[in-house]
Amino acid sequence: MGDNLVAAPALRCLRQAYPQARIVLVSELAPGGKGCWAQQVFGPSGLVDEVIPFAAYNARSRWTQIFATLKLYRTLQTTTWGLGVALDLEDKVNWEPAILKIIGAETILTPRFNGTNPRDSDARRLSASHVADKLIDILRPLCLPLPSPGQGALQVNITTQEVSEVNAWLQRTGAVNAPKPWIAFGPWSNMQAKQWPVGRFTDLALRLKRMVGGTPFVFGGVQEESKTRDLIQSWGFGVPAAGFLNVRQGIALLQRCQLYVGNDSGPMHMAASAGIRCVAIFSSRDKPRLWEPYGNGHIVFRREVACQGCMLHECVSRHNYCINDISVKEAVEACISILDESDIISVRLNPKGEN
Repeated sequence: MGDNLVAAPALRCLRQAYPQARIVLVSELAPGGKGCWAQQVFGPSGLVDEVIPFAAYNARSRWTQIFATLKLYRTLQTTTWGLGVALDLEDKVNWEPAILKIIGAETILTPRFNGTNPRDSDARRLSASHVADKLIDILRPLCLPLPSPGQGALQVNITTQEVSEVNAWLQRTGAVNAPKPWIAFGPWSNMQAKQWPVGRFTDLALRLKRMVGGTPFVFGGVQEESKTRDLIQSWGFGVPAAGFLNVRQGIALLQRCQLYVGNDSGPMHMAASAGIRCVAIFSSRDKPRLWEPYGNGHIVFRREVACQGCMLHECVSRHNYCINDISVKEAVEACISILDESDIISVRLNPKGEN
């Protein structure tokens, strides 16, 4: 999900430059053939006209990859393409330029790599640029008006219909009258190495409840629905949003929250797209800045450690040392500072504060 959301600024640049063009996005088919994130993210946004799911990305079988590529070729070769863009990081691009060349795209753009080996995991990630800005930079040869770094638009044009659907959901659940501020929590991750201990989210929620009141809304996917319900039940307060709303409805709900606090995950990028500030808790498995919440005003916690950039999915030897070193106290203070700067809680805080 996050990979698609960070592509929104680049797609918006294309749409603004070519408002009448037919823009087609070829995107990863989810494992098991259950749709693709791009369709869920962009839907009726107007940023793209069509999403073509591509099964080869996740396929383990070489034959599946071959058949999926042939199917994609047959689909694309029926149209005359003026521009083909390999809209991805340089280390992830392999077959795309060849396909774009075979289907006869008049202009082909690919990520530029300034190192000696585009497959070198250290060299390819040394840049401080955010992924969204890297994708925008791919379009630079077109001489389009492009935003400055960090200034692209991550919004995906949530519709009034989607807002109405969320309002109806809030009415059905009774959450519409939940005490403010509404704080979005993202306590889950599909990667063990990026998971801040769930118990710390419990501690964080309880401290914020004592200090500012309000209501936590816990976000996640369908696979997290059950454990989100259990978490809310253990807290004794809050609203489970995991599994009940699609991506775009989730962004519409996040637009009504005052801040997001949670892991480096899809809901974090959704929150940035919704335009709310994030308190993001990062492991050090990747280089800094690449996947941080896009835009200004976010607070990111990430430790500088000797093993940073390990790219591990699971940290066994050091037991998630980098992310576990981030304390609940730090996260609480960051949340309070954002709420206080927004004049949301200044009159409710105990003058002596709380540790």
